[in-house]
Amino acid sequence: MRRSWLIAPLLLAVIVSSASAAGDGENAIRLRQPKFRTLVKLHRAVKAELMRPNPDAVLIARLAGEEAELVRPLVTWFPNGSGPGGGEETYAMPEIWTHPQDFAAKASALEAALGRLGTAARQGAPDSIRAAQQSVAAACQACHDDYLNR
Repeated sequence: MRRSWLIAPLLLAVIVSSASAAGDGENAIRLRQPKFRTLVKLHRAVKAELMRPNPDAVLIARLAGEEAELVRPLVTWFPNGSGPGGGEETYAMPEIWTHPQDFAAKASALEAALGRLGTAARQGAPDSIRAAQQSVAAACQACHDDYLNR
């Protein structure tokens, strides 16, 4: 009888942690989706500014900094249990979890491209800013090609 008192709390802990893990996956999806929407808005704002005859380099530097800050923890937005089949709708492909090193490398490449965009914007040369923005777009696309299911 005494041993059952030892086992019962352990079983309860396993059940609670399993339920919590499932909830964490659904929570992660709900938390990352608005972050990606914010990234899209920032990216579009940079593109729109670059369409102007005299783009505001200070604004572009600020937007690039905001994007870089937002993507820095990007890989943490995809904990185990937050992929397809977890009960919530997600565009994340399972390869994010089966190829985590590649996913992390692509996230780092995006952050680096955003850093180059910020540097180019601070230098103020429109052609350099446009080239750096193309590098950001390519980094985004590289990840989307392998990890976004749309």
